[in-house]
Amino acid sequence: MIILQIRIKTKGPHCCDPLLYCLSAERRGQVSNLFIKDLIEISEFVSRYNIQYQISLEDAYRKNCKFGLTSIVNTMYDALIKHINSHIATSLTASQEELIKDAFIHQKIRKGEFLLREGQICKYSAFLVKGAMRQYTVDERGVEHIIRLMIENWWAVDRESFVMHTPSAYYIDAWEDTDVLLISKAGSLSLPEQIPAWTQWTRKLDENYVISTQRRLNASISLPAERRYIDFEDRHPEFVGRFPQHIIASYLGITKETLSRVRRLSGQK
Repeated sequence: MIILQIRIKTKGPHCCDPLLYCLSAERRGQVSNLFIKDLIEISEFVSRYNIQYQISLEDAYRKNCKFGLTSIVNTMYDALIKHINSHIATSLTASQEELIKDAFIHQKIRKGEFLLREGQICKYSAFLVKGAMRQYTVDERGVEHIIRLMIENWWAVDRESFVMHTPSAYYIDAWEDTDVLLISKAGSLSLPEQIPAWTQWTRKLDENYVISTQRRLNASISLPAERRYIDFEDRHPEFVGRFPQHIIASYLGITKETLSRVRRLSGQK
C-alpha cells in the first residue's frame, strides 16, 4: 500500500476533492489510504477533466489536513510516543517527538492482507497501533507454522531480512484490520544521532525480544503441552481472546486437538 498526497494545480467544479469523485462510494471514507490499483482510477479521472497533478509519497494523514484525518493519526503517533516514553529514563522532548513522527508513516492493513510475503525483503518495521498480526512460514504441504503473534504496542518485522537486506522466509499478515506505523531501516539508523534515548529504547526492545525468544525456545523443547499452554496463558492472556484455537496451537507447536484437551483439563483444575 502507498500513502498518496494528491496536489491539484487547477481549479474547477470537479477539482475540489478529486479523490471523492474517482473512488468508489465504499472507499470515499478512506481517501488518503490508496492501493496501487487506485492509480488507474485517479489517472482516468484527471484525464477526463484535464487536471494537472503531482503525486507525492508523503504521509497524507499527517500532512494533508483537508482530508480531516490529522487528529486521528496524531492519536496513533501519541500511542507510539507513549510506548517509547514508558521504556526510557527521561521523556522525549517536543522536538524529539516531531523527529520520530517524521520518521514514521501510517498504513492501514485490512484483515488477510500482507505486510510481508516470503521471498520479499523486509523494508519496514511496523509498530501496531491497533489490530492483530501473525508471522509464519508455510511448509511444502501448505501447513502454516506460527512464529510470532502481535497485537497493540508490539512490533511486526522480520529482523533478519530488515537488518541484512535478504529475502524473508516469512509471511506477516493482518489477523484483524490493523493500523501500523512504519519506519524504514534508514529512518531507524538516523534517529540515534539525533535522539540518544532512541538507542536506550531499542536496546530495551532487543533485550525483551531475546528474553522472550529464549523462554519460548526452552518451553518448546522441555515443557509438555499443558505446561506450554499455561505458560502462554500466563504471559500473554490478551492473546487468548484475540486469536482462534488453531492459531494458538500452531504457535505452541501442538495440534488443535491437543490444545482442546489441554484447555479442558486446565479448566477442570
